[in-house]
Parts: sequence; C-alpha cells; structure tokens
Amino acid sequence: MDRGTIHRWNPATGTGVIRIGETLVWFHFSAFDNASVTDIAEGLPVDVDVDHTSQGEFSCRAARIRLSSPASWQS
Repeated sequence: MDRGTIHRWNPATGTGVIRIGETLVWFHFSAFDNASVTDIAEGLPVDVDVDHTSQGEFSCRAARIRLSSPASWQS
C-alpha cells in the first residue's frame, strides 16, 4: 500500500482525490475499509492500493483505502 493524503473530497458524490507525492489518485467511497462518509476529510492520511487504470482525467484510481494509523507512518 502507498501512503497518501485526501486532497479533495465531495461527500455528495462519494468521490475524491488522494495525493501520493505528485500523483493524484481518484477514489470512490466504496474503496474504503471500515470508514463512514463522516470519517473522510481533506488532509486525512490514508494507505492506498492503487489500480493503474485511468478514471476520467486521472491516470489511476484507488482499489482499496484504509485510514492510516500513526504507527503505519513510522516506516
């Protein structure tokens, strides 16, 4: 999994963008493991499995997303 941050979030559509370094990754809420719509916010650190299939203007999309725990950012 790659580490990233929620860059944009639209709760009305359930979609958003995660920034991993300079890469922007499209996501849909359904890719989250055990998170509610209210848990997601811009700036939130996440761990992401990236699917390198394009989605609209984005070159890749998130296949699976987990909310990052502080310990996962130590390595």
